[in-house]
Amino acid sequence: GDSRETVICVHGYRANLFTSLRYLHLFYEKGFNVLIYDHRYHGNSGGPSIGMGFYEKYDLCTIVSWVLDKTGPMSRVGIHGESMGAATSVLHAAIDDRIAFTISDCPYEDLTSQFAYRLKKDYKLPAFPFVYSGSLLAKILRGFRFKEVSPSAVVAEIKTPILFVHGDADDYVPTAHGIKLYHKARSRKGLFLVKGAEHAESIFVDPEGYRTVVYRFIDSLKPVESNS
Repeated sequence: GDSRETVICVHGYRANLFTSLRYLHLFYEKGFNVLIYDHRYHGNSGGPSIGMGFYEKYDLCTIVSWVLDKTGPMSRVGIHGESMGAATSVLHAAIDDRIAFTISDCPYEDLTSQFAYRLKKDYKLPAFPFVYSGSLLAKILRGFRFKEVSPSAVVAEIKTPILFVHGDADDYVPTAHGIKLYHKARSRKGLFLVKGAEHAESIFVDPEGYRTVVYRFIDSLKPVESNS
């Protein structure tokens, strides 16, 4: 479209750009261009492995540059991320100040605590030594340690306005992760907890509430135009 405003949708782990379609109408009806894409090692994208946000934040910088190149330097770009994409969107906001807003839906606060939680829940295994050895393996095979993927370590530095969304019945990435990130954030921020929503289901459980909160947040960031 001719819009000078674009939202980039960032999907979750083991998903692909088609899962971003659930948010398309939300932003399109608000007058935004919407860009969806596959993460590295997902869908039709190449790449040797998944970075859980470590490499993906740099990929997102590249995509933002591409959008701004197309729409012009005066245009606005927002990010919407879900799950791993939500964590990526926070990590990205810490290194890229060209963004008008970030909407982070069900992010993990950091990879170490998320993996420790999944090990305990799925396999009844303790964090030590399994998360430690997994992190070491990731360093050898993929070039980063788990502790280097930590939205909670960088969220306080972010200047970009962030809206956090989390289902209060999320037991895949615990709701507490989103709440903690919200409390640590120092930029303009919002928190929307969706009653009864499981992981990445908020848009389905309360579509009207989702729309209302997102629109209100975006509208609150626009400068008031004077009539003079």
